[in-house]
Amino acid sequence: MHTAPTTASQTNYIQLHYPEGFTAACLEERGHEIRFTDGGVKINECWFDGICVVYSILDSTRSFSISIDCPKPGRVMLFMLDGKTEVAPGKTSIRISKGNSYSICRANLNVNVLLHGNTSMLTICIDESFIEKLSAQGALPDDVKKHPDHLIKKDLNTKAQSISNNILDNAQSPYLKRLLLEAGIVDLLIKLHQPEETILQPILSESDKTRLLEARNIVEQNLKQPCSLTELSRKTGLNDFKLKKGFKALFGNTVFGYLAELRMNLAHKLLQDGRSVSEVAETVGYKNAHHFTAAFKKHYDMLPSKVGKLMFIMMGCWTWM
Repeated sequence: MHTAPTTASQTNYIQLHYPEGFTAACLEERGHEIRFTDGGVKINECWFDGICVVYSILDSTRSFSISIDCPKPGRVMLFMLDGKTEVAPGKTSIRISKGNSYSICRANLNVNVLLHGNTSMLTICIDESFIEKLSAQGALPDDVKKHPDHLIKKDLNTKAQSISNNILDNAQSPYLKRLLLEAGIVDLLIKLHQPEETILQPILSESDKTRLLEARNIVEQNLKQPCSLTELSRKTGLNDFKLKKGFKALFGNTVFGYLAELRMNLAHKLLQDGRSVSEVAETVGYKNAHHFTAAFKKHYDMLPSKVGKLMFIMMGCWTWM
């Protein structure tokens, strides 16, 4: 695959090559900058097995063209974080403005993107083998490859911006950056192909509410080894629908969303108390400290190792005052 950015006048040209399938030992990164008389364009790339991410920022009044050509099957998702663009997959042309996104899945991908002055865009290229792996795991529908090209109507640009910020964050180790990028991209893919939920409010009796309170207590008491939804349903006597929909309706969060919130709150408190990252990860139920670090960074937008240092600095300031 290659991505070839040029100015509309063809006076500047840069071609970006990637290995087939975006293979990498861990994570490969690259950056380019082209200057104009009235600004310039910056391109930051990251790629690892099955995924390539390109974050482009055009700080100029002129237009800038990016041509993406991939002979292998795959999916490309484009997120307009600011400004506007025209996307031409084949002979068609689609206009995308700030806040909108576009998804393309084809056997042979050939896409031209024209950025129009002062824009920022995130492009995610995903190899078909990566999508097939997610489908086999049940994370994506089996017919995901049959989905037509479409504008993404769901509000996914906040997550896309988070991925862009991770690309620019050079303080992270390559391994952690890869974990965060992969988690964010998989989350985007799942949400893209998730059918819109029909909002059905379950009718909850007083007995149902008592059982849901019991379910919440069980979640709170088993942070380290949480129950599955099946176990929680059996222990409380609630059917699957009332457990999932009733929990969300009564407490404003899903069962596992509530579990994650409790884990992160406890982790933050323990880190403030001076506990080590590995110790806290184990205490809140993470077998792998790297996975805990990725989850904590995603939740608080800071590394867990920074919490103790921040508290130390704050304590020093209070002492001085």
